[in-house]
Amino acid sequence: MEAMWDAKADGSMSEREKAASQKNDDKSQDATTKQRQMVFGCNCKRGFDPGIVLDPFMGAGTTAVVAKRLARRFIGFELNQKYVEIANQRLATVDQMKESKSKGRKSA
Repeated sequence: MEAMWDAKADGSMSEREKAASQKNDDKSQDATTKQRQMVFGCNCKRGFDPGIVLDPFMGAGTTAVVAKRLARRFIGFELNQKYVEIANQRLATVDQMKESKSKGRKSA
């Protein structure tokens, strides 16, 4: 009985090794295809506007802050008013950082 990990004298792979290698390649290719679909579109033949981030449980606004830094539009929902205030403060800080950077570039 031939073990999958036994090397042949000529360095070739056994039939089981070839089959396992092919199976792993198929899985990798399938995963890559799925990742591309997630990044570039859904393949559902429907249009969408890339760059809109939806956060249905916004909390302190971390997702919104990152979206704003990446120049993406975002929609966030939060029921707790305390967290809404925190998120608004954090988003205002991002605006202030952008303004100070743009002023620094203009004066240079």
